[in-house]
Amino acid sequence: MFARSLTFAAFASGAFFLPIAGGSAPVTLKYKIAQKTEQTIDASAMGQGEQKVNLGYTAFVTVTLNDTTGGRTVKAVVDSVKPDSGVMAQFAEPLTSAKGATGAGFLDASGTLQGFKQIGDTNSIRGTTLRGLVTSLFPKVKAAAKAGDAWTDTTETSDTTNGMPVKRRAVTNFKASAGAARAIKIDASGSYSLAGASANGMAFEGTGKSTATFQRSTDGYLMDGSFSDNADLSLTIPQAPAPVPVANVSSITITLLR
Repeated sequence: MFARSLTFAAFASGAFFLPIAGGSAPVTLKYKIAQKTEQTIDASAMGQGEQKVNLGYTAFVTVTLNDTTGGRTVKAVVDSVKPDSGVMAQFAEPLTSAKGATGAGFLDASGTLQGFKQIGDTNSIRGTTLRGLVTSLFPKVKAAAKAGDAWTDTTETSDTTNGMPVKRRAVTNFKASAGAARAIKIDASGSYSLAGASANGMAFEGTGKSTATFQRSTDGYLMDGSFSDNADLSLTIPQAPAPVPVANVSSITITLLR
């Protein structure tokens, strides 16, 4: 269970958001999202040695953006999620159950995604998967960024992933350059700290590093992107005599299909 929680914590709780240029016509975007995660758990303190969990999947998501007062409405639906071969059933089932999950929110003029919620379903795992997929499509870029700009952002976020509150503080360096036609390219790298705890006494804390290269169109939507994340965490379990070291390595590739 913790392997799945950490995967989606890394994916969802450090959300970045991409500004959308105002005045654009409504657009429907179809994305392919592929993620691979390897988690290494050193359970020696519990007499179980080192354990590895691999989780990979390919998802297809449709996002519709419509102009409205002060920004754009955002509606998203998970068209499909296919786990990679070899993914254990307890991890594959929650992924495949996300098919058909729908959510909506509002993207304000500053590029902040507000109030994105699942529609017509209260399943928390489906909702977490949906939110993680959608927020990955909106990496943060400063307003009016142009080729040659460089800047640093410090962000603090708080999220609840699979019932476990997670706090994250990140410092990220960005550099903008010319991209494809009608696009700007962004390279980013940074470091972060995160911590979380659940009501049953499980808790974790640690640090990580992330890198990203992506392009966004002049209309403000993501065109493609590659993201990587490496975290070293310490997991506290009530029945364990000592904290359990956990290493998380994750990569995400996003492609605009339309």
